[in-house]
Amino acid sequence: MQALPARDSWRMFANTYLVTAFNPKGILFFVAFLPQFVSPAAPPTPQLWLLSVTFVIVAAFNAMFYTLSAARMRRWLRTLRVQAHFGRVTGSP
Repeated sequence: MQALPARDSWRMFANTYLVTAFNPKGILFFVAFLPQFVSPAAPPTPQLWLLSVTFVIVAAFNAMFYTLSAARMRRWLRTLRVQAHFGRVTGSP
C-alpha cells in the first residue's frame, strides 16, 4: 500500500475536520457539556475557549495514539505467523 501524496493527505484532513466541526451531534455535545464547567464569577468566553482548546488537544492526542497503534498493529498483523494464528482462531483458511 502506497502513502498518499502530502496534498491529498492535507485535503483528507481538511475534509474530515470540516465534517467533524459541523456535525450537529458534536455541536450539541459542546453546548450541553461545556457550560457546566464555567464559573459564573468569571467571564464565560475565555473559560469556554480554554475548555474547548483543551478538549481538542486531548482529542488530537487520542487520535494520534489510535493512528500510531493501528500502524503498528498493521505491521504485526501482516506477519505470516500472526495470520496463521488468526486463521486458526477464526476458522478461515
